[in-house]
Amino acid sequence: LRNIIWDEIICCGDQKNEKIVLKIVLDRAKNFLLGSEKNQYDSAKINQLVSSNILIEHNSKIRLKFDIFEDICFERYIDSLFDTCRGNYSGFFDSLAPLGRCVYRRLQIWIENKLFVKSNREKFLYSLLNDSFISNKWKKQIEIGVIKSRYSFDFLVENAETIKNNNMLFDFIKLTLTESQETVFPFTSSVAILLVATAAPHPNVLNFASFFTLLSISR
Repeated sequence: LRNIIWDEIICCGDQKNEKIVLKIVLDRAKNFLLGSEKNQYDSAKINQLVSSNILIEHNSKIRLKFDIFEDICFERYIDSLFDTCRGNYSGFFDSLAPLGRCVYRRLQIWIENKLFVKSNREKFLYSLLNDSFISNKWKKQIEIGVIKSRYSFDFLVENAETIKNNNMLFDFIKLTLTESQETVFPFTSSVAILLVATAAPHPNVLNFASFFTLLSISR
């Protein structure tokens, strides 16, 4: 669905619009701008995207009209960098670094979504968390993405031994407490599993579930 939205709606079925949209999104995010300067781009293409309600314009500055469009754009951009790195994860993060701190949240969202697919959990996320060449600042963003994902329970259970053996348990617990911004009570592991199994898909509930899962792993 997101690919269809990208190809047929955001890019209006024209591959030539891809580079323009990506440049607008990255320029705005990297430089913390309200919008990218319109005069940098092909005016005919920009006018087409504005008339199609893909872009909005204000004082000669342009940006994508909806946040979900920017989310999809960043997801595709990070996907392309990851595919290009071919297992060189340090290179992958080096390619993200020029975007500055704005990319942290985008990377977290990317990780959150990747947990949906079991093969992703088994392959690259496991590798990312175990690669000793990845700096702590990037590992922290990965861990935050895991904790915030509605699929965190599966990942944590599947990688319980790795989390324990690599002394990552405390980091996950600390991040869960920080990100949930709620008071968490020390339920037993059996109650924790029951809570996860019956929880509605609400972010705060799932943050609690992640914490309780971690508690059960550590017992």
